[in-house]
Amino acid sequence: QPEWRLPELVAQLADVATGRRALPLASANELGYEPQPGRVTLATQHGAKGLEWDAVFLVGIDGFWIPGSLDAPFQGVLDFLGGDPTAEAAAQLRHLMAGDAEIYPGRSATESAHIEIISERLRLLYVGITRAKRYLHLSRSRATRQYNKEREAEPATILGVLYEYVKRNS
Repeated sequence: QPEWRLPELVAQLADVATGRRALPLASANELGYEPQPGRVTLATQHGAKGLEWDAVFLVGIDGFWIPGSLDAPFQGVLDFLGGDPTAEAAAQLRHLMAGDAEIYPGRSATESAHIEIISERLRLLYVGITRAKRYLHLSRSRATRQYNKEREAEPATILGVLYEYVKRNS
């Protein structure tokens, strides 16, 4: 909604957060534009590829979204199932069809899937970071919900790595 100003966007996001309305996301055609001063653009990291803004805010960069190890909890993975059932089933199908179930030698299907998830999320983080022309703000969650319980969200390990890089190269 290009005519919205910040107060209208905040009101809409409040309705989205409470489930009273769906978020009206821009289509790929609508994103192919030059950002205009005084307008807020809400985009996914997938949809932001190829675009740039003066200021970019990336939120929720925590260890639950970008785990620092294969042993860390993964968003969307149900630990009580003993791994990632989708990854395990896909590996079994690959093995039956081609005789090769492992993507990464010496790793289980779940570990291989987790490596792919971390790689994709780091790639998306890179896309998000490189969209900023002048100002970049990275933030993380303080808490997250898992199994209907709130728990503290650890910062993503990559935030510390990025901090040290910026400190060394500033």
